[in-house]
Amino acid sequence: MEGFNATIFAYGQTSSGKTHTILGNETDPGLFQLVSNQLFQHVADQVDKRYLIRCSYIEIYNEKINDLLDKSNQGLTIREDIKGNVLLDAREPVVDNVDKVMENMMQGNKIRRVAATRMNERSSRSHTIFRIILESKDANQKDGPVHISYLNLMDLAGSERVSLTKAAGERLKEGANINKSLSVLGNVIRQLSEGKEFISYRDSKLTRLLSQALGGNAKSLIIGNVTLAAEETRSTPEFAQSTKTVKNKPKVNILSATEEALQGYQNLTRDLETRLKKQAIKLEEMEKSKQEYLLEIERLKTEVSIVGRFQMGASSSTPKKTLRRHTFGDYGNVSPKKASLRYMPLKNYPPKEESSGREMRPIQEETYEEALAEAESVIAEDVPASVLKRQLKELEESFNELREFTKLDNQLEILDLKKQLTEANSKIDRYSQELRQVTDAYNEEIERVQKNSQKAQEFHRLAIQTRFSGKTL
Repeated sequence: MEGFNATIFAYGQTSSGKTHTILGNETDPGLFQLVSNQLFQHVADQVDKRYLIRCSYIEIYNEKINDLLDKSNQGLTIREDIKGNVLLDAREPVVDNVDKVMENMMQGNKIRRVAATRMNERSSRSHTIFRIILESKDANQKDGPVHISYLNLMDLAGSERVSLTKAAGERLKEGANINKSLSVLGNVIRQLSEGKEFISYRDSKLTRLLSQALGGNAKSLIIGNVTLAAEETRSTPEFAQSTKTVKNKPKVNILSATEEALQGYQNLTRDLETRLKKQAIKLEEMEKSKQEYLLEIERLKTEVSIVGRFQMGASSSTPKKTLRRHTFGDYGNVSPKKASLRYMPLKNYPPKEESSGREMRPIQEETYEEALAEAESVIAEDVPASVLKRQLKELEESFNELREFTKLDNQLEILDLKKQLTEANSKIDRYSQELRQVTDAYNEEIERVQKNSQKAQEFHRLAIQTRFSGKTL
């Protein structure tokens, strides 16, 4: 509360209760909720100071730092501020009560990596750090110094033996990375306790983030969690004992008005750069979507053109549909005289053979006279005229019905094509409207990115001037 950094973390074998110690549950609050309650109670009691409280929640999974409060913000880079504090470009929402802090913690826990192993039904597969950033200043001094401190609540994944977990595949890879980072942590503790000049903080992401808590500018509390398994538990007291010899150098973190302004400009510049990168990705996706719309519109226009030419009778790309043969009977082995008592065919088409070369033509292309002449050539001379007239009338009626049927079939096909044309036009209108919206949004994003880029450059220039001139902004 007075500007000191602090770190609390639990260390121990898997399934020893580290997560429960730090986070607790609904009925049994852990250190996280207890510390948050005390923090906001203290803030409420201080009437002569102003406070700004933010929080962040990250995990270290397979040596990759991910933001648990922003799914899109993965693979974070570690950096340092002007005081040497280790920082991350993670999302830092402002919180003003315990409920909002708990809400952010629960939001992050939903995407935190946990999995079942042979030793733990819900084993943490990543190290997590919930950070509370507290800034305070005198309420009566507008340009007075600012105290800034970081409280880190860490839940370390437990060490585990492959021979006991029988892990394979992804679980094996996770366990190897967990054990590696914990091994590096043990090496750092040993180097600090032996007073080594070089400390290998950079050998893992975990020790890099713990550099201030171990031998740096922070007050640290380490909780050793043990289980009934004596062999696996023995390493925990040994680790805790070695940390007792590590000497930290905690000091109050105070920023002058100039330093605060400079840090604010630097933070804003980094924030704008991050937003620019995200906007660039978004613009690329919008450009891809725009090209897809254009291709779809061109395809629909081509379909509309083909349908239009068909309706006008000018389509050269679509082959003319050959109508089916239509016959009214077949003589077979019946004599011509007996066949006269049947319906006579317009044409008696035999099955087309491979070598015949005869082309089958639509029935409309057969003239009525040709059909009549063929019928007369196979009719016996002694057939009564009344029978011939009746058969002729029936043939005329059948021919007219066939012609009407063909006409209706063409009309149905045209109606179907008209329906397709209407649907295609509707799609073109819809895609054109969406394309206009995408184009407008694309232009707006470009303009916004350009403005943000100009702001970032201006802030960067002011930050550099402030740093070298020593003037208060």
